[in-house]
Amino acid sequence: EELRVLDIGSNTGAFVTDRIVNRGNVVKLIGLEFDKGFVDSSNAKYGVDGKIKFFEQNVEDEDFADSLEEYMQEMDVESFNVVNISMLILHLKSPYKMLKAIRRYLDKGATIIVKDIDDGFNVAYPDDDGSIQRIYNICKKSRTSGYRNSGRQIYTLLMRAGYRDVCFEKMGISTPGMDYEKRSALFDTYFSFILEELKIYVKANPDDK
Repeated sequence: EELRVLDIGSNTGAFVTDRIVNRGNVVKLIGLEFDKGFVDSSNAKYGVDGKIKFFEQNVEDEDFADSLEEYMQEMDVESFNVVNISMLILHLKSPYKMLKAIRRYLDKGATIIVKDIDDGFNVAYPDDDGSIQRIYNICKKSRTSGYRNSGRQIYTLLMRAGYRDVCFEKMGISTPGMDYEKRSALFDTYFSFILEELKIYVKANPDDK
């Protein structure tokens, strides 16, 4: 009834606010985000003094646990009963360490929600001109799009980190049966970041045809 939430990988703050905060029973929320610009905008838009605050934090820093404890003291939080991790695991070199570290701050019976991505669950057919496969190849090469098959690892990562009662749910994109407009809209939604990714990649690798 009284949720004390740790949101890891808050991005713009919109996801956790829309899905969890708007339920109305959140008493404390600490959001952790790597990008300072997102942290500042999230606090300006969603921050509530003493209740909701976002902090700039790289969860792979060696002093991550110490920093988290400082945030908890500042916000007067002894433990969490909900942890939300959205689209972050794919970007981490060692997600196990982060998952292991946060366990000590969870109540018995707490819930951890992990949302991630796995291109391997998708079915795009037909792909006569190979456009979907070319996009997947760009994702694999890009330094900023993360490991695009991380979703399948989540169950094992959680179990190895000591979590129990783990439920793995997958939802893949399937294009067979879609008309052109739906396929086009799906393509734009799923790969909307690619144009910016390409700009970054081309600048870093100008000789890569």
